[in-house]
This record gives sequence, structure tokens and C-alpha cells, in this order.
Amino acid sequence: MPVPKVLWGVMIIAGLLAIAGFAGIDPRLHAISETLNRPGPPDPTDFYHRTARLWDVLRWPAHWSAAAAAVAALALWHPRGPRVAVGVLIVFFAVAITANGLQSVFGRLRPVPAKAAAGDRTENFHLTFEGPRVDSLYERKSYGFPSGEASVGFAMATAMALALPRWTMLWLLLALLVCCARLVAAAHYLSDVSTGALFGVASALAILSRFNRAP
Repeated sequence: MPVPKVLWGVMIIAGLLAIAGFAGIDPRLHAISETLNRPGPPDPTDFYHRTARLWDVLRWPAHWSAAAAAVAALALWHPRGPRVAVGVLIVFFAVAITANGLQSVFGRLRPVPAKAAAGDRTENFHLTFEGPRVDSLYERKSYGFPSGEASVGFAMATAMALALPRWTMLWLLLALLVCCARLVAAAHYLSDVSTGALFGVASALAILSRFNRAP
């Protein structure tokens, strides 16, 4: 299965952004996010909470209901119908489950709790990793690396781009907006969402390549 050049470009850019994030851009961008979304109880005067409904809508492409809508539409109207729809459905569940599992493996604290745990040593708070934590699976402790929504958003964008290549840029834009919503919410670092994007695209390509070779 030939990989469209634009998807190679997305993976390269995402990889470079992840490296840049770890190298020091993460805390700088988080500082901007904090000015838009004050930590603590919801503050109706800050930018994020004044525009919360917009950011919730922008997160929708990574939601299971968006995947269900895409699968139904492909099954009904795509020339290869059910088979393409099944491939997209497999991508969604595989990437969603794996990305969330990886969060427990890496155990990277999200920005706000990481900064609080760092105390006065805030220069490298974005490098706070607790490592593999089995207890997070039943305590529901929330880690952030890689971003689950970024992973799913770009995986779905890749699957849709292969199914409906004419609209490739639209699918990628929707996935990018998911990442922006997570950054504005101060829920993730740049390296969380960029690594999620890289993981999502690469995983979708690998899954669909194998799926399409199956008889």
C-alpha cells in the first residue's frame, strides 16, 4: 500500500515537534496555555472557559461517536463499503486502546500536576515520568503521553484519507484541531500531542496495510 506523501510529511513534522518539545518548548507552550486556561476551578473569565463549547466540538473527531458516524457513512456510500468501514473501525479501537495503555507504561504526568510536583524546580517539570504504573489501570490515574485524543484523531484522519483521498487535507485539519484543543486546555504538552499524531498515523498505516493484504 503506497503511503501518500502528505502522511510522510505529517510523521516527519510530528517527530520533529516531539523532539523540540522535550528539548524545552513544552514548558514554554504550557505557560501560554496557562494564560488561556487558568489552573484550578473553572474560571468563566479566562479564554478557555469562555470558549469551552468550541473546544469540546473540536475534540469530537477523536470521539467514539465520530468514529461510529464515519464507519456508518463508509459502509453505506463507499464503493468498497463494509470492508473499508471495518478497517476504519479496527484502527479506531486498536489505536485508542494502545495509546491509553502506553500512557500507563510511560507514566508521564500531565502539565498541571507535574508543575505542582516539581515545586521550585520548574525548569524541567515537563520531564516528569513515573514509569510503568499498573495501579493506574484501576485507580484511573490520568497520564498524558502520548495524547490519546491526538493518537485517535490522526489515526482516524489517516484511515479516512486512505478511504477518501480527495478530502485528505480536511481529515488532517480536523485531527490538528483536536491537538490544538488539548493544548489550549493545558491538558497536554506539545510533545504529547505530536507523539500522539506520529503514533496515530504510523499505527493506522500499519494496521490498514496488513488488513488490506488479508484475503
